[in-house]
Formats: sequence, C-alpha cells, structure tokens
Amino acid sequence: EILRKQVATEVMQEMQASGTSPNEAEISQRVIAKLRTRQNEYSDAMKEDCIRDYGKANQKQCQCFINKVDYNAHLARMEKALNADPKIRAAEVEKAQQLRQEQEMTAIKACDLSIAHSQETPKASGKTDLLTKIILGELLQQAKSAAASGKPLTETQIPQMLADKLHTHLADFKQASKEDCLSTFGSDKKSECQCFADKLDYEAQFSLVIKTLEGEPQAQKKARQARQQAIMTTGKACGLSASIAKAKKQK
Repeated sequence: EILRKQVATEVMQEMQASGTSPNEAEISQRVIAKLRTRQNEYSDAMKEDCIRDYGKANQKQCQCFINKVDYNAHLARMEKALNADPKIRAAEVEKAQQLRQEQEMTAIKACDLSIAHSQETPKASGKTDLLTKIILGELLQQAKSAAASGKPLTETQIPQMLADKLHTHLADFKQASKEDCLSTFGSDKKSECQCFADKLDYEAQFSLVIKTLEGEPQAQKKARQARQQAIMTTGKACGLSASIAKAKKQK
C-alpha cells in the first residue's frame, strides 16, 4: 500500500510538471506501468505485507504465498485491462482483480496460512479482510474437491455455501472488526470499538463478499455503498470519526 501511494504521488508530480491535466484513468494506467518497472520491489512489498499480517514466524509461508500468486503477472493483466476500450475497461479491471483474489485464496490455503497464524502479529491490520480471504479460500477448495469428484457445485450452491460460512464466523468477524477499529482509532478507544463491533451491520459486509464472488459490477457497487454507509453510521453512533483516526496517526 505504501509503495502504491509513493508511485501514485510520483505520477501526480510528473503530470503536474508536464502540464498534463490529471484524470483517474490515466493516473491508474501510469501507476501500473511504473509498478511494472519496479516488479521486484512490488513483490517484496507484498511479502512484507504478508509478514505484517501473519507474523515473522511465517516468513517461509509468506514467500510461498508470493511465489504462487505471481504479482508480476497481475500487474501485466492490470496494465492490459486499463488500456482496454473505455466501454469494457471497468469489466476487464474487475476480471483482473478477481483473478488475483482467486490466486490469493488458493495460495493462503496451499501455503498453510490461517487466521490463527495472523493473530501472532501484535498490531491488528486488516483482520476483517484477512478472515474473509480465508473463508473464500476454504470455499474454493470445497468447490475444487466437488469438481474433482464429478459433482461440481452449481452457481446457486456456491453463494449459499459462502453465506452459510460467513454467518458461521459471525463471532470471528466481530472480533476482527474490533481489532481493526482499535488499530485505526487507538487502544484508548476500547469501549467505542466494542460498541462498533457489536452494532455493525454484518449483513452489509456479507452481502458485499457474496456480490463480489458473483461478479456483477452494479450489484457490487450497491453492496459496497451499503457497507460503507453501515460503517459510517455505526462509527458515528459509537463516537468514532475520521478526525479521531487522523489524530491517532499524528501521535
């Protein structure tokens, strides 16, 4: 994330220096192109992110994860997608991102990474997203096993199985949300973060995961907006705000 922000800043500065009027599409294209010239650095950064999430004891597993996902190939697909015809660009970008997510889910399982490992890291960082990826990885393995046995899961079964798994892990999502909240707002906001974890609309969270799996861009957009609204509403109700998070970062 830090590397992407650094590259985005460089791109913005270059465009401003050349008098080019920045627009979102061109910025994205230039960022990906620049990251491709720094592929080794990008892979190293992704490995560091993995170690941050799973702990230093899992460095070998994180190297396994990076080897299996192949972020260099992902950057190439993203560059191709961003240079596609504007009419299909969004759909192509979505496909590239979905393929990367599928590879990450497979790698998490294959490299023996789990939510238990992630808890070795003192600082909570993206625990909600991490838990989601692990659940999706489990579902992917089930789908592969079913297909190998000659009884592939149907398009109706897969979303239903995912919904069941997400609800089964509701308590884990509440704990992950609390830890993410504390990471963002600070350890002195324990009561506020407990309030946030208890009151958050997890149905909005689960709906976004399911819609993302189904791959319908418009449905994903609506689900993402609903989830964001749920987060903002709950945060406000529990006395949390962007200004508090900003103050915590400045300490």
